[in-house]
Amino acid sequence: MFSINLKTLQSEDKEGEFINYQPRPMGTTELFPMEMKFSPNGRQFAVMSDKDFVISSSGVYRDSYAGTCVDLAWNNTGDFAIKDNQTVRYYKALKEEGHFKVKFSFDNIFGGALLGLKGQDTIYFYDFESQLFISKIDHSVKSVVWSDNRTEVALILEDSTFVYKVNIKAIDEFVEANSEEDTSEELKEKVFHLKYEIKDSVLKGLWYEDVFIYQTKKHKLNYLIEDQVFSITALNGNYTMLGFYQATGKIYFMTKSFQMIHILFPISYINYQC
Repeated sequence: MFSINLKTLQSEDKEGEFINYQPRPMGTTELFPMEMKFSPNGRQFAVMSDKDFVISSSGVYRDSYAGTCVDLAWNNTGDFAIKDNQTVRYYKALKEEGHFKVKFSFDNIFGGALLGLKGQDTIYFYDFESQLFISKIDHSVKSVVWSDNRTEVALILEDSTFVYKVNIKAIDEFVEANSEEDTSEELKEKVFHLKYEIKDSVLKGLWYEDVFIYQTKKHKLNYLIEDQVFSITALNGNYTMLGFYQATGKIYFMTKSFQMIHILFPISYINYQC
């Protein structure tokens, strides 16, 4: 396993050209790794096999917790939940704080401001800590991307993406009232408001404040402000978007052979547009 310190990347590397970088060995794992999931603050990550997982600290690569699960999802504060067959277990500070058994069939879980459970053609949202059911949206979702301020969420489907404005105040008030009534339809109208539908196949997306940046299967890099789509560039090859590093104002990408490039994201101009 290797890590990359973005602060050490060569500043003279030109946009769109391969970056000259030196990866640093971090350590090894006994799991057969199938996926890695980083916490929102980047301080911890989960290495997952088909049935086991290990929580480790970034930078020093020190194992903090190990267990078994089918899937794992981080919340926006750095705690996590796991799918244990039909049971969802919530962990805070690496200790189990609660669990609930799900009565319907679900395949995966998604993290962020709310815990998402993927059903056949529906995603169900729960509060992480209280495990209260919040709402549901009838989409067959591939991935869920929350903004850091919890007020926006993008639901990525196979051929389109739905971007919603989220009334986080209504959620907090509902959880504080600790009601266990089934208010799915009523609360849905109060919580999720459709902002825009991206009619394109999105590979991956991320948020910069209220701006949604996304990469399409046709190798286009775009961003969404309210209900307007703007183009950044067309990528010359099959790249995976790693993330946006605000200190450099660049979006970083990597190929399957670990070659990296960066694309400049003009923050000043974006702020002017907003």
